Amino acid sequence: MKSNDKSSLKTLSINHLMKDLIENSVKDCSDNNLFTLLIVDNFSSKILSSFLKMSDLLGKGISSIELINNKRNKNNNYGAIYFLSPSNESCNLLIEDFNDLDKPTYNRIYIFFTHKLSEDLLEKITTEGIFQHTILIKEFNLSFILFDENIFDLGWESGLKIFNCTLENELKLINSMADKIFTVCSILNIHPHIQYQKSSKLCEKLSYKLEYIFNNNNIMNNKKMEGIILLTDRSLDLISPFLHDYNYQALCYDLFDIKNKSIEINGKIIKLSNEDEFWNNYKYRHIAEVLEDLIKNFYNYKNNELNKEKNILSFSEMANCLEDNPKYIYRISQLINQLNLAQKIIEKYKNNNIFELIELEQDILSSKINNNEILSKFSEIKSKLDIKFENYIRLMLILYLNNENNRFNEILKDDFFKENNDIINNLKYIINNIIDYKINYNKFGKKLLINNENISKIINYHEIRTMPSLSNLVYKVCNNLLEEEEFPFINNKKDDIKKNLNEKILIIFNIGGLSYNEIASIENLENVNDYKIYLGTTCIMNASEYISHLKNIDKNCEQSIKKDCLEDLMTQADENACRINVNLHNINNINITDDNIPLEKQKLLDDNDFMI
Repeated sequence: MKSNDKSSLKTLSINHLMKDLIENSVKDCSDNNLFTLLIVDNFSSKILSSFLKMSDLLGKGISSIELINNKRNKNNNYGAIYFLSPSNESCNLLIEDFNDLDKPTYNRIYIFFTHKLSEDLLEKITTEGIFQHTILIKEFNLSFILFDENIFDLGWESGLKIFNCTLENELKLINSMADKIFTVCSILNIHPHIQYQKSSKLCEKLSYKLEYIFNNNNIMNNKKMEGIILLTDRSLDLISPFLHDYNYQALCYDLFDIKNKSIEINGKIIKLSNEDEFWNNYKYRHIAEVLEDLIKNFYNYKNNELNKEKNILSFSEMANCLEDNPKYIYRISQLINQLNLAQKIIEKYKNNNIFELIELEQDILSSKINNNEILSKFSEIKSKLDIKFENYIRLMLILYLNNENNRFNEILKDDFFKENNDIINNLKYIINNIIDYKINYNKFGKKLLINNENISKIINYHEIRTMPSLSNLVYKVCNNLLEEEEFPFINNKKDDIKKNLNEKILIIFNIGGLSYNEIASIENLENVNDYKIYLGTTCIMNASEYISHLKNIDKNCEQSIKKDCLEDLMTQADENACRINVNLHNINNINITDDNIPLEKQKLLDDNDFMI
């Protein structure tokens, strides 16, 4: 899944942000002897923070970055770049900044929306107070959160709520997804062919909504169709998010409580950032390879002192040794972080019997052992008092989902499991979204077990023997093996598309969330025939979060749905803002009259800078 850096989603998005959002506006402010502020809302701030650091923006002439819902001082010496979600709340707050016509909050303003702004909201913000100071209003088309170089998500709290909501809310969520996915295609500058999982009602609806957006957008409609976007959903593979994995990043997110890509170890905060050279190189590699490489890197720095005594040190001892003898401080600090992290992984790996769990999971999925052997191993694992309750539940669910016809067997009648059968019951919400499709959960592509010699004395090198369904799909797409009957294109035939597919671009978008082991599996795919692969989803989750999403799928998600659709519950303040009436008799030195206000609004609607 490696892509030329210049064509990565991250690079293209940052270039778009810097040139079209920041630099042009800052220059215009500077030419008018004004300082420049950047005003964001909660959603747009998450987008920006996934791409840039505050120092990146400050270095481009931004004086300060402020939330629109915070109280801010009025200052006529400032111009303001508003980067906002097209929500009712953000538009109301924008209006409030210029409600006082004599004392506007800022001198000149440039308004950018993350994605499509409704005509109602456009009409709402075209007040005379805003008109007087607005230089530009534009749909910026950047409405996703970057997880990695070519991986994005929509930031949903739960990826599964769409499987159990009213038809009205389902439509809202599909429209929201489509608008945001469109911005990814806009950044990549492609009009892709749309392919979708035929068995999924949601994928079918999303595919036609996307086609409508593409066909009714002047820029995309005139662009030659290139690349493929493949739409899938969680019903394709309910098992993979439960599985343990040997890959470094997957292990980290499985074993630790990670918030905002940060983890606390020994009182220190370690940022799992691509700016960390070691993390960036290790994250998708097998844990045994990572440990071996950490040891090599350590001895490269400390070769003279330690090799004299041939000491065998733990990773924590290595970290302490480097701290006592700092050299190349920044790079060594990164190595120290990874050594401390590796030490904690080893402890958790051993204490939680991760190897035994992975092997049993793989044995179940690959049908390597029979039911009697499974029973014996289950009894052995259950007798280990230190196994986490969550891991036991994960094993139960893997067995249940892999079991033919989903019938309970002797293990699944365990009282320990019955207390959590709400998860089993809630699986029906996902299953019910499948259209006339024979359910078979054991859809994993088989992979031979590689019997490598041990490359680390700490953790042996073991291979995962099964492949997540999404990885299998990506491989098939890239090798022209995917069955069109199960994954049709809209209004096109596969053979016709393949003949004219000059740009080998593949965007995979999975409704319902992606797990870290799925991401790692796709990143490590080989033989993808030079395809540039971009991976997207509604949210990225570990096993614990997946279980929580399943437990709560039948709960009322109205508030969460409104949030993800960028709606807001109408408060009294919002109602007042919606009823803002302009008193034209109080306007001083403004050339806007009752007669020309509608004409000015129409100018904004017709403005070429505002991309409909």
